[in-house]
Amino acid sequence: DRMMLTDQLPIMDLVALGQFLLLPDDDLNLAVVLKGPLIGLTEEELLDLCWARKEKNLWSELSKRAPNDDRYAMAYKFLNTWLKRADFTPPYELYSQLLCLGGRKKITERLGLEANDPLDEFLTQAIEFERANIPSLQGFLHWLASADFEVKRDLETGQANQVRILTVHSSKGLQAPIVFLPDTMSTPNKTPNVFWKEIGDGVSIPLWSPSQEADNLNTSLLREEAIEKRNREYRRLLYVAMTRAEDRLYISGWGTRRNKSEFSWYEMIESGLRPLAEKYCDTFIFASPQTEPPDDKSKSEPSVSSYGSLPQWATANFLGEIDNGVIIQPSSISGISVDQISMRLTHSKELKKGKFIHHLLEWLPLIDKGYRQTQGKKYLAEPRHYLDEDEQEEYLRSALKVLGDKSFDNIFNKEALVEVPISGNIMEAGKMHKVSGRIDRLLINKDEITVVDLKTNKVVPKNISQVPTSYKHQLAIYYKLVKQIYPDHEIKCMLLWVEKPIVMPFSSREMDSIKIFN
Repeated sequence: DRMMLTDQLPIMDLVALGQFLLLPDDDLNLAVVLKGPLIGLTEEELLDLCWARKEKNLWSELSKRAPNDDRYAMAYKFLNTWLKRADFTPPYELYSQLLCLGGRKKITERLGLEANDPLDEFLTQAIEFERANIPSLQGFLHWLASADFEVKRDLETGQANQVRILTVHSSKGLQAPIVFLPDTMSTPNKTPNVFWKEIGDGVSIPLWSPSQEADNLNTSLLREEAIEKRNREYRRLLYVAMTRAEDRLYISGWGTRRNKSEFSWYEMIESGLRPLAEKYCDTFIFASPQTEPPDDKSKSEPSVSSYGSLPQWATANFLGEIDNGVIIQPSSISGISVDQISMRLTHSKELKKGKFIHHLLEWLPLIDKGYRQTQGKKYLAEPRHYLDEDEQEEYLRSALKVLGDKSFDNIFNKEALVEVPISGNIMEAGKMHKVSGRIDRLLINKDEITVVDLKTNKVVPKNISQVPTSYKHQLAIYYKLVKQIYPDHEIKCMLLWVEKPIVMPFSSREMDSIKIFN
């Protein structure tokens, strides 16, 4: 369904004719034109014209012999006519007239109806060229030759009684009454030799490993990721391939017992369908004949009004009483109107410090330990941050101190979710409260979820009883919202004080007992 325009035979014939109109003395190009479908000389006629000729070039020989030889008179008249037009006619008009005056018919008689697609696209490109360039024939042919025009044809508009041969990628979005999968035994077995490893801040470096024997720890992990990605794509393509058929799907393949793979499409299809075939079918053929009469399209669709009005429960507010227009932010338990959220003060020194340390602890864990200090310095030194050297050193020192503590490795693993937006409704004392916030780090395991809130205060409480009430309320809001999403998981909450650094965990019982909106 895809074609390179300049590689198509009919386009080569049109280009050859154009080259002749620009340079009639090119003997080899003229021979191509004479032999092509637009003129159609035979091998014998061309040999007779070229061999032992008296004139120096082929065009002069053709001009001399045309008046006395009917075999060459038509060719000379055709070429001479278009040679006179070439200097005064734009490329699109020239080729359009050529095809309309019998050229298209001659080409399709020689090359078949499939030549129409590249011919139409050729004319389209001629129009595109004239829109942006001086409409000269030489300019158009040079522009066409210097660019790769890949054309995707519309296969849904093809003629009947044709077989379409497509890759699975190209068949996406298409359907046919009968589909054959001719090769379902082969499996992908190639992996790249160059792997790209991210080192943070949007920077990746290439690692070259020609084979598994040459792998080190990094390339081995990257190769496994590439293989898993390749296998997932292989399975996705199987879904695409099996859903292209409207009526019948034929699964076939060829191979040997030695090369048989359980991972092949054939084996996956057979292992999934054979139990059903043994249960419902006499043979390994699935059929689903239509038993109901087809829909009567003459009947009009029922209108919306025919269903009556919606019941009251369908439009009622099931959340109970809510303070409209007020959102509670966990970081500030007082109610804030929606219009005031963007107007909060964010320019104090403490807030600035918290902002940068939070950001460092968000993306530095994704970078290898050996590069964290370099990348952190580079980020903080950017002019747009307006930080002096003391601030840069203080912020980076605080972040690296936390990341360097091995007891926090689980909190800062690469699987953790960072800066997780969360919103919802919390019912308390018969009243519903809208809440919207952002969780610093969220770790989701099979049976357990950990909520971590980072605090950059210089004064660190000695124990949980000294933790400000607003911080406890903030953590309790996160706890209650996450519990609504994961009711069957154990939810752990903790405050991580960056200045020490230490962690203060809170039990589920403590979180459940906190009254937030007093």
